[in-house]
Amino acid sequence: MTKKLVIHENEGEVVPDICGTAVEMINRKVSGSTKLSFAKLLIDPKKRSTRHYHKETEEIYYILSGSGKVVIGNETYDVNPGHAIFLPIGVFHEIINTSDQVLVFVCADAPVFNEQDVFTE
Repeated sequence: MTKKLVIHENEGEVVPDICGTAVEMINRKVSGSTKLSFAKLLIDPKKRSTRHYHKETEEIYYILSGSGKVVIGNETYDVNPGHAIFLPIGVFHEIINTSDQVLVFVCADAPVFNEQDVFTE
């Protein structure tokens, strides 16, 4: 399979995710990326991700639409479109949709997202 360097979200792989539904666009499988991955995530109204942390992965979320809260460690922050969120290695976090519309955000992971680097309480 030829690796894609430019991919539209409609071409991404839709998968269930700890944060709701993910559209994976940049990763080892699709683009051959070895250092980072990129996905669009959707959380249904009044739903939340599972509280978790990563031992090897840093993440950045960027809120596109909807509103909610993100919990990082013991701190809770209100988030809405335009907020960028940094999630350090080893820190528990979760994102909560507090609205009546889908919460949509993009996520960049470095290194490439690995399901085996997700640890829950």
